[in-house]
Amino acid sequence: MTTRSLRRRISPREAGAAPLDVVIGIMAFLAALALGASLIADRAALGWREGLAGRLTVQILPPQHGSAAKRLDDETEAATGVLKSTDGIVSVAPLSKQDIEALVEPWIGGGAVIADLPLPRLIDATILPGARIDVGTLTQRLKAVAPDSIVADHTR
Repeated sequence: MTTRSLRRRISPREAGAAPLDVVIGIMAFLAALALGASLIADRAALGWREGLAGRLTVQILPPQHGSAAKRLDDETEAATGVLKSTDGIVSVAPLSKQDIEALVEPWIGGGAVIADLPLPRLIDATILPGARIDVGTLTQRLKAVAPDSIVADHTR
């Protein structure tokens, strides 16, 4: 088979069909780019989910009345103790006030605006890989010592 006959079989027979081949080539290239982007996004989402799956977050909401700062400190300390004594939890780290303000700052702004807000205290707990924690029981135990606590389970 000569090159001329091969060229005739691959390239269009009519001159008007040549732009269609270019459009098909561009569409195939864009489809490959879209597939690659979706695979990258899927991998990023999987990594994010796996990073949160082994964690719990406990919020201690500011009380509506009474000595808010003292009570908030007491409830945070008590909740930290409960989390540390729970089987299957490897590490417990209460976030400092500066860390909490840094989390809120991109949305609200910094300075005096954040200082005047009643922000909850946050406690980050890491679960031992493979361990099962009964979140319902843990929530009840936390409510007994810190009535203003909320448990966020990231395993779902």
